[in-house]
Amino acid sequence: MTNQPTNHQLQSPINARDTGAGGYSVAGYRDQILGSLKRRHAELLNINRQLNLALERIIAEQDESLSLV
Repeated sequence: MTNQPTNHQLQSPINARDTGAGGYSVAGYRDQILGSLKRRHAELLNINRQLNLALERIIAEQDESLSLV
C-alpha cells in the first residue's frame, strides 16, 4: 500500500487538523498571522493618514508665508 493522499486531502491542501510544532494547527497559525497582518495594515493606514494631514498643513503654511512676501 502506498501513501497516496485521499480525495479529501487533495481538495483541502491546508487541513485544519494538520499540526505544526507544539501541536498547533496550521490553520490556527495562518489565522493568527493573518489577523496580525490586518491589524498592522490598519495601523499603517492610520499613520499614513496622519502624515498626509501634517504634510498638507505644512504646505498650506508655506503657501501662506510665500503669499505674504
